[in-house]
Amino acid sequence: MRDKWNEIYGSREYRYGFVPNDFLRENYQKISKGKVLCIGSGEGRNAVFLAEKGYDVTAVDFSEKGIEKTQALANKKKVSVKTIVSDVLDYDFGENEYEAVINIFLHFESDERKIIAKKIRNALKPGGVFLLEVYHLEQLASGTAGPKDEKLLLTEDRVIDDYQNFSFDILRKVHRQTYEDHEHRGGGVVVQLIARPIK
Repeated sequence: MRDKWNEIYGSREYRYGFVPNDFLRENYQKISKGKVLCIGSGEGRNAVFLAEKGYDVTAVDFSEKGIEKTQALANKKKVSVKTIVSDVLDYDFGENEYEAVINIFLHFESDERKIIAKKIRNALKPGGVFLLEVYHLEQLASGTAGPKDEKLLLTEDRVIDDYQNFSFDILRKVHRQTYEDHEHRGGGVVVQLIARPIK
């Protein structure tokens, strides 16, 4: 899997462009100023956007090529992003460390989601924000973008089950136009979540 993403990110072109994710851009102001963790950060468009807005950003991705491009983009924009090459499942998120954790289109299987949910809850400060956008199970029927394995896709009920120790500011299924890259473009069905840990 790492080789696949290194190949995808290996070209000079930024596969997912420079524009941050719409849902993040519309909601980042809900995050208090401070430290933010971007998991599965890819080529860094969202991490760099948050750094430009004054956040202290850590970007984690298991693709060395993705992290290299994150650093290059941060340098170009003259901002600082701490970058780490690691599988998110192996990475130590810490405790009471972050004002927010961001997951944009990083999909996990059910048992992995439970692990990640616990790590996110522990990592967030009281009142911290978890912001998530991933593909909904209904996306499978479109035959376009996103994982083809239904275990990797979410529904509202799966989110409620995974994040039992969180309160939800936003939890919704959205049919929307996506502009993530040339394959992830057009009509999509996503789950959007903004949640806070109950501590």
